[in-house]
Formats: sequence, C-alpha cells, structure tokens
Amino acid sequence: MDLKTGKTFICEEQADSMSIHREISNRVAVLERKTNYSPELTVGDYLFSLKGNLGIRDRREMKKRFKSQEALEMKELLCGEIDWKDRIRDLSPIDYGRVFLFQSWLYDVDILVFSFLTEYLRPDDIERFMEYSELLLQRGKAVYIQDQSYEFLFRYAGRIDILKKGLICYRLSVDEYEKEKLYTAASGVWKGAVPVTAGKGRIILEMDHIKFHDQEEEPFSLKVRSGEIAVIRDNDYKTASRLVNTLAGKQRWREGEIRINGEKATPGILKNYLGKKIGIQTSVTSRCNNKEFLNRLRIV
Repeated sequence: MDLKTGKTFICEEQADSMSIHREISNRVAVLERKTNYSPELTVGDYLFSLKGNLGIRDRREMKKRFKSQEALEMKELLCGEIDWKDRIRDLSPIDYGRVFLFQSWLYDVDILVFSFLTEYLRPDDIERFMEYSELLLQRGKAVYIQDQSYEFLFRYAGRIDILKKGLICYRLSVDEYEKEKLYTAASGVWKGAVPVTAGKGRIILEMDHIKFHDQEEEPFSLKVRSGEIAVIRDNDYKTASRLVNTLAGKQRWREGEIRINGEKATPGILKNYLGKKIGIQTSVTSRCNNKEFLNRLRIV
C-alpha cells in the first residue's frame, strides 16, 4: 500500500516515497499462515527466490553467507532435521515458521512480524517457536506481534501498545501490566475445569489397529460414538493428515479394519459416507455446513 501523508523512518533513517517499499521489503519479514505453494517449490527455492528486492551485489553476499560456518550453525539451531530439498507444502506449520526464521536471519532483516500465530499454531508449538525466535532477538532483531489472544500477548510481549483511531494512545510497560498476573487472569486458569465424559451411544466409527504403507509408528485404534465430538491430535501432523485422506477415500491402509456402524468399510465405501455419515473439519472444508453431518469427527 502507498502512504498518503506523514513520514516513515526505518532504523532511524527517513525512507522517501521512492525507496520505502524496497526498504520495507528488505528490512521487514512477515510470517503469516502458510499458503498453497506450488507442489514443486522446495525449501531451498523458498529461501532464495521469495524474499526482497536485492541487487546483484546483495544477493551475492547473501549466497556467500549461506555457505558460511555460521549459517551451518544457525541451520542446526533453527531448522535441525529439515532438508532444503523438502517441499514447502509438506512442512508442518511449526517447521514452516522455523524456515521463515532462518530466512530472516539469512537476509539479515531488522524486524520480524508475527501475524496471528495463535490462529494456526498450537500452544505448545507457539512456545517452541518463540524459543526459536529468541535466537534472532539475541542477535539484535526486533519482533512485532499482531494477535487477538491476550494470553499470548501477556505472556510474550515486552510491551503492549493501545491504539485508538489508528494512533498509539497508551503504552503499557511490563511493570505496568504485571505480566504474570494478567497472563494468569487472561488464560482463565482460575476457573474449574469441566470434565469431559465419553459418549455412551452406539459406535459410529471404529478403526482397529490401522497402519499405513508409509507409517513407521505403531498401529492405532479409534472409536467414535454417536453424540461425540472426537478430536485427534498428533505431534507430527502426519497421523491426522493420513486419517483425513483415509476417511475421504483418498488413501488406503496396510493393516487393520475400519468399520462404519459395525460394517467393514473399504476406501470406496468411506468416500460415499463423506458428508453423510462422516463430517471432517480441517483448516479448509467444503462441506462444513452440510445438514447431513450427523456425526462429526474433528481432526486437528
């Protein structure tokens, strides 16, 4: 967007209207929810092709930095087991964030913007991600957070700016908003936890010792009864993805049985049940408003 009035200073130097877009592009990195990148785009492509308006000299220096010993150390600290040949589309949200942090370090940006992390990262992943981002803060970078979660802001923000009609009308320092006290209040930990009881209805979906062709982990079993909302959570995001593809009839399993209403199911049969007996809620759905969703399985 173009600025209409006012002045902009970046690192205490005024940016004129001719250079402001280039300066912001090269000095600021914005992390948002991962979009649908091309299936062919690798992590290496992402690192070298999708950042900034660098000149030939700056790009040459960046590639020289990429081959340095410091880059190897930062890669190990931030990206660990991630391979530059991995596809961006296959990365979990937390791994995508780790690659973003490495790219930000590689291009030596000054400001990192985290946009609504709490909408697509789990609480434990957010904690890990903020630990990773601390590596860049220690190297003189700054972080700007835009988020609706007070719990997240009170826990991690060094200060909170209160805006009114687009202007900062009040700034709360750490001492003023008593970080830990407000974090506890905002998270609602004082409220008694409501116990979750298992459904007592008939078994709608039963997965008995299921194992997939590309699965090294132990087989898993699952039962969902009528009246239940089942939430499947896995740490590496693979099980949930396999489960969605299986229930949608897109993936076969190697071992075990899947039964719908007690009857043995095949991938073709499962596909016919989708949207009628099985409702799948993921980050992107096409049938979430289908009135035929009698029993819902939520996979996260």
